[in-house]
Amino acid sequence: MGRLWNVPYERNTFFTGREQVLAQLRETLQQSQAVALSQVQAISGLGGIGKTQTAVEYAYRYREEYQAVFWVRADTRLELRTAFVEMAKLLNLLQENIDAEGAVRVVKSWLEKHSDWLLIFDNADRPELLKSFVPHNPQGHIFLTSRAQVFDMLGIVRPVEIREMLPEEAVAFLLRRTGRDESNLLETEVAAQLAEELGYLPLALEQAGAYIHAKRVRFETYLASYCKRRLQLLQKSKPVAGNYPESVATTWAINFHEVEEISEASADLLRFIAFLQADAMPLELFVRASSELGSTLAAALADVDNDPLVLHETIEPLTRYSLIRISIETDTYSIHRLVQEVLKAQMSTETRYLWAERAVDGISQAFPIAHFDSWRLCDRLLPHAKVAAQLVEEYQFQSEAIACLLDRAGYFLYRRAQYKNAESLLEKALVMREKLLGQEHSDFAATLSHLGLLYKSMGRYREAETLLSQSLEIRKRILGEEALPVALTLNDLAKLYRLLGNYQKAKNLYEQALRLRRLALGEEHPDVATSLNDLAEIYRILGDYSQAEPLYLEALRMRESLLPEDHPELANSLNDLGRFYRGLGFNQKAESLYERALAINQRLWGKEHPEVAKSLNGLGQLYYYQGHYSQAEQMLIEALEIRKRRLGEEHPDVANSLDNLAKVYQAQGRYLEAEKLHEQALAISRQLLGEQHPDVARSLNNLAQLYSSQGVYTQAEQLYQQAIAITKRTLGDNHPDVALTLDNLGMLYAKQGRSEEAKPLLQKALEIFEQKLEANHPWTIRCRENLEALV
Repeated sequence: MGRLWNVPYERNTFFTGREQVLAQLRETLQQSQAVALSQVQAISGLGGIGKTQTAVEYAYRYREEYQAVFWVRADTRLELRTAFVEMAKLLNLLQENIDAEGAVRVVKSWLEKHSDWLLIFDNADRPELLKSFVPHNPQGHIFLTSRAQVFDMLGIVRPVEIREMLPEEAVAFLLRRTGRDESNLLETEVAAQLAEELGYLPLALEQAGAYIHAKRVRFETYLASYCKRRLQLLQKSKPVAGNYPESVATTWAINFHEVEEISEASADLLRFIAFLQADAMPLELFVRASSELGSTLAAALADVDNDPLVLHETIEPLTRYSLIRISIETDTYSIHRLVQEVLKAQMSTETRYLWAERAVDGISQAFPIAHFDSWRLCDRLLPHAKVAAQLVEEYQFQSEAIACLLDRAGYFLYRRAQYKNAESLLEKALVMREKLLGQEHSDFAATLSHLGLLYKSMGRYREAETLLSQSLEIRKRILGEEALPVALTLNDLAKLYRLLGNYQKAKNLYEQALRLRRLALGEEHPDVATSLNDLAEIYRILGDYSQAEPLYLEALRMRESLLPEDHPELANSLNDLGRFYRGLGFNQKAESLYERALAINQRLWGKEHPEVAKSLNGLGQLYYYQGHYSQAEQMLIEALEIRKRRLGEEHPDVANSLDNLAKVYQAQGRYLEAEKLHEQALAISRQLLGEQHPDVARSLNNLAQLYSSQGVYTQAEQLYQQAIAITKRTLGDNHPDVALTLDNLGMLYAKQGRSEEAKPLLQKALEIFEQKLEANHPWTIRCRENLEALV
């Protein structure tokens, strides 16, 4: 008998990629044969994903390994019977008076007695139909293509799942399909953008490619039009290559209808999903949102808290046809963007409005308050909250629940240092709450506070002061002078005044907040620990170290006993205490604390977050003071880059990083690089904080040190004098920062032989150091040695 072949399709000359799927299928089929009992395998995936084309490619690629290759259309039982009759004819098994059932029997018998054959069941979306057509003991290879995901009745536990094309595969396909030159970088780049817009779906890529080839248009022209017309443009060209029976607009229609026939609740769930972010839809979203998704779905999921399988049973009709895909590892579902677009396109205007509104209400119901304990859930729901915000903008929805969602999501984005996105949501929440609730409402005050905190983190201190002050006054009027939200706002406002260099005002507000928190919460509470730590920071800045240390230690003790091991407030305590000990010269203690803080922050936030940069910056400064310049440079550059990326180029923390890195360059003799960074830091600080700020004084002092080391004494002297004046005005006459600059200016005079002018400066500096710092502090020791050398 010669080779037999009834594959009804030509090989697709444009077939691209899918090498991993083909290799996995081949390996599985060969493994099953090696154990003496061939197992059926399946290629499973969404309609239009390229299952049939992959099967065709497999048949052509390995045809020489088989004596017979059979192709069976498996949409219906009738088609299956018809195909087996044709196979019987092909095998010369069809006897007179034999019916279809008889043809099935003789073909199955032949398949059990002969080897080296391949049988492909195409479009087996109802795999249960195949049970009576698959031989019991096949001697060849069998696989099927299907939109189904479960094939237990055929003994298939792990089907070969086929997903969207890889980006590079999709681009290669578009270039081949349209006959474009791969060396044209601009065309290739735009083809990549188009492939992404089409979700790397082979059917959509074929339709777009067919249009572009037929009309001889550029990728750029098609992409611009597609972004406006989308499905309408895609439908302008039917698929030509690849033997796709349907277009994107129609290929899933029968599956949508079948879902409706099976369960109206499942159909409603699909309508809800059409308005979500396409990737990573967490199970919790469906559970928490169910009450807002209409009576049918709400009733179906009413008992979901007691019986989680209720949700899975509602979802099952959607996974049956691969309309959505589950990730068991993450408890999430995903849907192709084009499936969403087709679903929405098939809705009437009224239905689309209804489900957009329900989606927003459901996400609003689901999104929690952004406390630390709920951060993981916030993270999982955040992409959908962003989509909800877009729907709010598109449909102009307004409600208290929506305002709450915008506020919660915006505050969470602020905590995640995604400041631009946070600003947009919080500003919208503020406008909506003012319109719906008026200004004299606690929710309006809460959003004022959140937006004020955001502006503070962005370095927009004056705007932050206005909002936080307004929030404080509203909360006092509505909730009373001793309410906890009042204490919270007092503490937030105090942090702002600390950054502005208004330390006495900050100290007063911190003390008020601590008193209110102790009154309401008792002595042992994380919020009390926050107030203690913040108050310690003020004492450190003011140079009152004996007051600061016990507060730091008490805050850390409390946080270690009350909070989880990986908590941002614990990391904050470790970081602040590390900085305190570094300032006192206790380097080993400081390094250990910084490293613990860095490890916690990296676990909490990943590597790209201002809190991580804060720990890196602290470690870098510590290594600088220890003379480990290479380590210091590495840490400080990393901190600077994170801050630039997350905070922008114009931010006080960026200025701080620039100054610190410049000091390392100066110590290494890299004066031109150091000068450039110091000047950048000074310009940023002046622009954002004004002339009268301790950060400006520190930048002036640092730049003066650089000039002094290069012998540019006149400029250095002027800068030191400016720094002393600003520091005295903002921190007081007896602050260590004043002493530090006096010491530096005194040594400048000493270098110039101006000993009589230097001596009183060094004496005053030593007096402050001995009063404010330990006797063995490096600054105290250095100043004492400087004075002794002068005398």
